Amino acid sequence: MAEAFHPSLLLTAAVAGVATHILYFQRCEYTRHLRTLVWLFLGSIAAGPLLLARFSAASITACILTNTAIIGTFVTATILSTLFYRLFLNPLNRFPGPYLARLSNFWIAFHVGTDLDHHLKLEALHRQYGSIVRVGANRLSIIHPDVIDAGLKNDSVASKGPSYDHDHPHSNLHGLRDKRVHDKLRNNVWAPAFSDRALREYEPQVRVFVDKVLAQIAEREGQPMNLSMWFVLFSFDVMWALAFGKYYGYIDAGERHEMQNILDNAIAVLGLSLPQWFMRLLRMLPGDSTGHFKFIRYTNSELEDSVRNNFAQKDDAELKLPPGKVISSYLLEHYKKAPNPETNLMFQSDARLIVVAGSDSVATTSTFLFYELAKHPEIVSRMREDIRQILGDRSVEEYTDADGVRSKYLNGVINEALRLYPPSPAGVNRDTPSEGMRVGDVYIPGNVNFNMPGWVTGRDESIYVRAHELIPERWFSEPELIKNHNAYAPFAKGSWACIGKNLARMELRSMTANVLLRYDLRMAPGEDGCRLQHKSQDHGMMCLAPFEVVFTPVGANG
Repeated sequence: MAEAFHPSLLLTAAVAGVATHILYFQRCEYTRHLRTLVWLFLGSIAAGPLLLARFSAASITACILTNTAIIGTFVTATILSTLFYRLFLNPLNRFPGPYLARLSNFWIAFHVGTDLDHHLKLEALHRQYGSIVRVGANRLSIIHPDVIDAGLKNDSVASKGPSYDHDHPHSNLHGLRDKRVHDKLRNNVWAPAFSDRALREYEPQVRVFVDKVLAQIAEREGQPMNLSMWFVLFSFDVMWALAFGKYYGYIDAGERHEMQNILDNAIAVLGLSLPQWFMRLLRMLPGDSTGHFKFIRYTNSELEDSVRNNFAQKDDAELKLPPGKVISSYLLEHYKKAPNPETNLMFQSDARLIVVAGSDSVATTSTFLFYELAKHPEIVSRMREDIRQILGDRSVEEYTDADGVRSKYLNGVINEALRLYPPSPAGVNRDTPSEGMRVGDVYIPGNVNFNMPGWVTGRDESIYVRAHELIPERWFSEPELIKNHNAYAPFAKGSWACIGKNLARMELRSMTANVLLRYDLRMAPGEDGCRLQHKSQDHGMMCLAPFEVVFTPVGANG
């Protein structure tokens, strides 16, 4: 052992550990290099004893023990250097927050736990600590009224952080971090799929599925219906049809499809709020416990079939959708320049993005919107009257989205639902530039990750008067109830904004108007909305708890 061991080896390992923290982990973005780092670490364990044996006369056992001591010293020094910096030197120490949050970004994961209620935990933290809260070693949560513009406007100096690499290398529009590449793809590839012309093509297809929900309501008049489930089925039917040009029959089946459960399990891990480097480590493990890769294989297969048939509906299809292009067929115009476009990783990832982002956001907002309207029948009456005045002599069956766009009350209700219940409740996150940035009059140091929790911002009394109340008029006749219009961004802002927001709003208008022009609603016996409010889980998008209502035809209750 003496021949292999020398105290200078441990001293060198300790210095190397501190230097690695200061010069690499503290300065560089290492998450994309994680696989290389893991192999280097494992390689040092395997090769270290061999190198020691090569240059000493010690036994292999002594070399293994010496190598273990060297690696242990290196790792310990790296960890101690990291903890010392975080506890005493980190410039974020001046921001309020739980003391243990200084130590690790794991803190928020432990705080959220298996409840997966990140948005509610952040709301409680902001009530306790104020508008800027430290929630991790290098993370802030900010609800300052100026943070949306500071973080999301086109001229913002903030950038997307490593958390957007969760699907790397299968990048899609949402995951692209280089703004120039993102904007080019958005404008040249995605924008045609969400033009006014394209939305008019999608409207008849959306109406098919709205009518199917109306048929389900008609069958269950006066009986409890779990709106959470039905709106999820609706949004999945719509977005899978618009992604692949096929009818999937989720509403007709009346129960969740296997792929919906797999998707929920696959994205539930995002709700754990784990550090990105740890998430990437989990992805490196063998197996597919969440079903993530099964979901990828399924959507890739569906895309391949659709591209092979040029998105034409098959003759034996159970339901023929109205003619017209779908979102992926617009994207194909770009990707078909290369052979076998259906195998393009970005095209495959973009198709998954259509399904995931489009379905969850509409289902969440629709369910919470109807929850609020079930509490406020007077708002339903005013909205219904507003739409009927726009329809004039036309029947309810003749409603189109052009009518919905004109209804101030309908859009006011939707804006309020999006304010109180944004599709991504814990919000989007950004990284500050190396020189730092200002949010209002507060300086945020460089290379800090911060998130903007829309759930909390939408309830902030410094931004909205009577912030917890549903007041549609604040969006048209009572603008004084909004103190800072710049803070409203349920679909983000600028070129980073959700490109499908107008499609989502069209779906929300169509469902809300068509249902409530025909039906009154109330909460089912024993239902008070508490499950929906407190048991829905934040998976990045919302995974809804059950919410039951009873529909009756308008006027049936006198």
